[in-house]
Amino acid sequence: MNRVCRALRMKPDRYIEIMYESGNQYLEYYEANTLARVPEHKHRSVKRFTNAFRFSVKFWYWWRFETEAVDRAFLAGSNQTLATYLHMSYNRLSVPPQAVIDEILTSNPNKVTA
Repeated sequence: MNRVCRALRMKPDRYIEIMYESGNQYLEYYEANTLARVPEHKHRSVKRFTNAFRFSVKFWYWWRFETEAVDRAFLAGSNQTLATYLHMSYNRLSVPPQAVIDEILTSNPNKVTA
């Protein structure tokens, strides 16, 4: 975080804001993509599934790990601009490992089912 903040002359609060916003955008993308593919009667379950992740410490821990990978790639590149960093931050398509998904779903008090 500190190296990215220095490279971009960015305050740590802005860095955290980008991480949070990109994580929420990631969840919204997957929710919208899934809603487009499932029958309407399943939409409520999809939204509960997304919210289980949005409010999960495990998800945000994993997202932080993913952000560190983006940071390393950004710092290794030659085009260290805010636009490049934002593009890298907001255009991730990796998926949490199945063990993380299972933990999130089993620890959710509303127990998400398909």
